Amino acid sequence: MCIRDRFSEEDIRHRAKRGEGDRVRSAESAAKRSKRKVRHLCKLLKARYMVTLTTREIITDLNQFQKLFQEFVRRIRKVSGFQYVATHELQKRGALHLHIAVPNRIDCKLLWSIWRSIVGVDNGRVHISSPKSRMTKASAINRIAGYISKYIGKNFETGDFNRRKYWASRNIGEVIVTVHRLRPDWSVVEVLLYIKELCEELNVRFRFDDCWQNLPKGLFWMAATG
Repeated sequence: MCIRDRFSEEDIRHRAKRGEGDRVRSAESAAKRSKRKVRHLCKLLKARYMVTLTTREIITDLNQFQKLFQEFVRRIRKVSGFQYVATHELQKRGALHLHIAVPNRIDCKLLWSIWRSIVGVDNGRVHISSPKSRMTKASAINRIAGYISKYIGKNFETGDFNRRKYWASRNIGEVIVTVHRLRPDWSVVEVLLYIKELCEELNVRFRFDDCWQNLPKGLFWMAATG
């Protein structure tokens, strides 16, 4: 016996809408995850500046623009330790451009020279922006993280869910361990003064109210915040 399912036009439309709804929900979830990840990366990077790369030529192929950016990174790393979190945006005129969050100010002439050497002197433009100077460092980092994650959300709104939405340097936030050897004849006061000077040099705040020590074994632990 053969059983055939019969669907009315209304059933078909209902199923199509339901499938479309699942796709929209999946896209919204993916957008939230990506935005959360990008904000986290920007904060780990302590990004306080944003570099925007544009071209006079209307480039709509993301793969082509990504190759230009990869060459830009390759060249700038020859002269600078370049770490970044980047995402693209589609301008109103239909051309792609790239927003790059970076932790430190980079010489503008260097950026212009490298970008134009890749895309052409009359083709490339570079814009550097940063939050207002009266902002605290933490507020500036939060502002840049918000900017970059906003562009991530706009990329999902284009409806192309299978294309990469952002790029980031490897090992962002990787823990760096530095060993300092202290003289065995130093007193506790001398050790604390040394730690104080070290924290000031690294631009971190030390907290004597949150520490642990075992001086007979030569151990001292103290909390510090950036």
